Amino acid sequence: MSIKKKLMGILFIFSMISLSSLAEEINLMGDIESLNKEYNTLVQQEQARFREESNKADMAKKKLEELFLVKKRIEYMLEDSKEVRKKKFFKDDYDKLVKKYKKYLVEVNEEIEANQTFVSEFEVIKELRGE
Repeated sequence: MSIKKKLMGILFIFSMISLSSLAEEINLMGDIESLNKEYNTLVQQEQARFREESNKADMAKKKLEELFLVKKRIEYMLEDSKEVRKKKFFKDDYDKLVKKYKKYLVEVNEEIEANQTFVSEFEVIKELRGE
């Protein structure tokens, strides 16, 4: 076999290796591009979720203000009913009313706690994000 044919064979092998390497590089670049798109999609989803949670936290803060007013009103009515009961004929009815006020007070306190927890947790997320 002549040197020319051997050189041509070697060049052919190198060119095939180069083409194979180029094909792998193109595949790798496609994979990286796909990963970048996936990352950007996740970033957008994260931002959308953060805005949604931020809106929920704002609503929870407003609800807390309302709940504290309701709680204050119930506590007033509860104390008032206990005092009024002492001077009325329908003591049993006032006792039932006091029980209802206590029940609603427990429910309002639970609702307050749930909203405070949500707001607190959101504030932690907000702080972790540096906002």
